[in-house]
Amino acid sequence: MQLSKTKIRQIEHIAEVFKLEPDRLIDALIKIGFDFPEKDNSAPLQVLTPEQKVKTVEEEALKKGWTYKQLWNKPSNRNYAEMGLICFINDLTVIGEVTEKHISLIHEKTVGGPAILNLYNNEAEQPWIKKVGGISIT
Repeated sequence: MQLSKTKIRQIEHIAEVFKLEPDRLIDALIKIGFDFPEKDNSAPLQVLTPEQKVKTVEEEALKKGWTYKQLWNKPSNRNYAEMGLICFINDLTVIGEVTEKHISLIHEKTVGGPAILNLYNNEAEQPWIKKVGGISIT
């Protein structure tokens, strides 16, 4: 059985966050998976909150041209153009690739493969956005 491309990307992203080689991460996971301690005194696995998830990619996104507002803004109305990354993440969302033009959001589904959505940087040049007289037209 082979891993899906999404799972491979998730492992690579986790390795990148912890600054590990993906192969070393896999070796560690295998070792943990096959070492069965007599007593499990460990704390339960903690799920990251949306705020913690955004915080983990904040520095990288800011270096790639995203603004603080694009990451953290929570407008009082449902104006999608003003919503920050934080508005599109829940406890089950995995943040994937972070580029100058988009941030990938991976939503696991119980049936079929995951849904991968891209949050596009409206401040970056995008091929479908034309500027006419300083106004962006899509």
